[in-house]
Amino acid sequence: MKTYCRIPFEQELWEELDAEANASGKIILEDNETYVQLMPVDKYAFMPGAEQMIDIILNFSSQVALGLLINWLYDKIKQKNIKKFIIKDETYEVKGKDMLENVIENNFDKDE
Repeated sequence: MKTYCRIPFEQELWEELDAEANASGKIILEDNETYVQLMPVDKYAFMPGAEQMIDIILNFSSQVALGLLINWLYDKIKQKNIKKFIIKDETYEVKGKDMLENVIENNFDKDE
């Protein structure tokens, strides 16, 4: 199961995610099946007035894996004081782990 997520660009967060990623751009979490696919930052996307974003694909295989993914993602965005994220073109304010889990759980593609 997976869903596409966008997080407002923050240089330290990008560097941290990029450092954690393997050569194919994946950040593999503890269970070896759950991972975050980090999409390359388009150097031409940084246009004046356009909001810069970090694009990731969240992949998980079970409720346990979803919990692992939520904890990882929430810690990352909370550390950098990120206030919003986008899933499937819908913007959400970060209001806690439960809210983040609910949004992701209700917006994943089951047959991927």
